[in-house]
Amino acid sequence: MCVKVCFHLKMIHSESFQMTSIVLFMFLPYLTLCNMANYGTVPKGLNPTLYSTDDLVIQLDENTFNDTIFCSGNDCSSYLVEFYSDWCGHCRSFAPLYKELANDVRGWQDVVKIAAINCADNVNFNTCRENGVDFVPLIKYFPRNSTDAFSGSKLRPYHSLAEMRDQLTKVVMDDYSVNRFNDWPTFDYLRDIVTWSELWDGSAESAQHLAVVFENHQASLTGAQVS
Repeated sequence: MCVKVCFHLKMIHSESFQMTSIVLFMFLPYLTLCNMANYGTVPKGLNPTLYSTDDLVIQLDENTFNDTIFCSGNDCSSYLVEFYSDWCGHCRSFAPLYKELANDVRGWQDVVKIAAINCADNVNFNTCRENGVDFVPLIKYFPRNSTDAFSGSKLRPYHSLAEMRDQLTKVVMDDYSVNRFNDWPTFDYLRDIVTWSELWDGSAESAQHLAVVFENHQASLTGAQVS
């Protein structure tokens, strides 16, 4: 859960002194809960959506977009977001594949989550404008701990599950190479080793099994996708 600590400035007149017009300033903290969307969240708006609460696609709206995507902290993930319009033929055609992608990478949810927002709904106008949505469907990857709309990078809405998965894998690996998150899988290749025991170097102490993936070339994404 996201919690914001805010401060309220209050003036209190003091009658305990002989002097008049003495004012004490007190900072009174109060908490406001963030509007974060999750699986099963029903977005606000009047238009129909291309996704349902049963899909593994987090549905965003004007009130939940910023607090969800621009989350900060170790419990936050990166996000792949589709900006779409419910009346758009290309968006309707792309939606089944996007659902399939979300299901295919459901095991990656600690690293990246799949989300969407309906730009045809007037309630989401400002969010879509701020994200530079001039065509739909528009796909953007927001790295973990993104801070604003400019943090997102545009991806291509391929009509192939394999191409979408590979594209997502590459940007996640780029995110890791820059930030080296300790709680993400390690996408580094093995260094030269001398003994079998060295294979366990860097693995969690609780790990009981080890799988070694042999790849023909360094551009292969198989190892990263099964991490």
